[in-house]
Amino acid sequence: MSLRLFDTHTHFDVPDFDQDREALAYQAKLAGVEHLVLIGFLQSRFQDLIQTQHALNQLKNAPRSHLAPGLHPFYIEQHDLTHLNALEQILQTEQ
Repeated sequence: MSLRLFDTHTHFDVPDFDQDREALAYQAKLAGVEHLVLIGFLQSRFQDLIQTQHALNQLKNAPRSHLAPGLHPFYIEQHDLTHLNALEQILQTEQ
């Protein structure tokens, strides 16, 4: 029996993965990962987060990607009310 895994905390959207994002997604699927949760942490990264989620979900034989946008408290000094509005918009429009 093989395990079907759900990776609940990924940052596949960050630039560190630009060169091998697809390959890593395929490797995750081969290892039994069926779903990836993409964690948001800064408003300035929201568009990359969404684009990555859409791109990963277009791949065949890769884990299904899910958004978990947010504003991490570690960066509290960088957040403002407009960022909360952007977060609300994503939560209302993205799946």
